[in-house]
This record gives sequence, C-alpha cells and structure tokens, in this order.
Amino acid sequence: MNCRGVNTRIKIAEQYDIKLIAHTRLLNGQTKRSDAEAELKDQYYVFQCTSKNDDKIVQSILCGTGAAKHFLELMGEPDMPLFDPIRATGGSGNETGCNGTGTPKKQWNDESKQLYNAIQWLIICWDIVPKGAIIDIKEKLEHYYYKEPFLSQIKAINTIISKGKKTLSEMINELRATNDIKEYNFDLLQLRLAEENIKSNF
Repeated sequence: MNCRGVNTRIKIAEQYDIKLIAHTRLLNGQTKRSDAEAELKDQYYVFQCTSKNDDKIVQSILCGTGAAKHFLELMGEPDMPLFDPIRATGGSGNETGCNGTGTPKKQWNDESKQLYNAIQWLIICWDIVPKGAIIDIKEKLEHYYYKEPFLSQIKAINTIISKGKKTLSEMINELRATNDIKEYNFDLLQLRLAEENIKSNF
C-alpha cells in the first residue's frame, strides 16, 4: 500500500487499524523498495493494516524509518526493538541488559526467545511479509515473553519451516558467508520436538 507523503499516511490511519509487526535489519546484499517509494538498504518496518469498515480487508505496508516513525506517532504506539542479527552493529543474540535508553530489557524465557528469534530469522531468510500463524505466534510470544512457549507453537513454526528445502540453521549459515552474524541457538526447541519424536527443521 502506497504510504508516500504525510497526508497519505494520515488518511491511511483514518481508514485502517494499523499494527506494527516487524522491524528488521537488512543484511549485506539485501535491498527493499519502500511503499513510500524509496530504496531501503539499512532497516525496514512492516505494518499490518486492517480496514475499519471491513476487517476482512487486510493490507501491509513496508517502509523505512521516516514513514514508520510517523505511523507510530499517529498510532500513539512505541517503537519495536530492531531485530539486528549482525554482530558488528550490536551485542549478542539475546535480549539482556539495557536497550540503550536506560530502560531494562525484557527478561525472556530462554525457550520463548529461541522461538521468537526463529520467527525473525524466517522472515529474513525467506524475505517475506509475515502473516497468518507467524504473526499470531510472534505476538503471543511478545506478550508472554516470560513464559515457556506451547508445544503447539513450536510445532507450527517447525511445520512452516519444513515447507522450504533447508533447515533454518542451514539458511542462517549460508548468510554467514557475507555477514558477520551473531550466534543463534535453537537447541531448546529441538529438544522439545525430540521428546515428541518430531523431526526438527530448526
């Protein structure tokens, strides 16, 4: 959905319920075309827009920092932490310590954090705008970050990954050839699946 210009974004906010669903770093060699008609080379945001008149009409907006900040202002919502897997631009793959503003970061359940990271990586590796079950599980993890995820959530993401030709770890390792990527581990998810005799695609 085109979101170029202040007035266009104001009109979108009047007609749609807007939800921020992703804020992600672009890796080396990746570029995206913003719906505000700009080439993005650093990071991008994805918003889900549901018509206020018909909730069956759902569209998405992919944009850069400028348009995203305006949407967040119109929504009256805080920014979402950047998912940044590049080692040179941040700390470890775990959300610990402070976020740079002096505010303590969420103390995630380790298993939930692994599943959340897996979803973020799936968005990057498949270069997709998340929708459906991916969004639903991601939102529940963000809300109940301190709790262990349900097995059904792990199985759902595992099944989604299986639709590709490679495991998630294999896809991440391929990207290491051109990116200094932080270490990510999915061992807790693999253990939960192994306990149910389910093949892991993580």
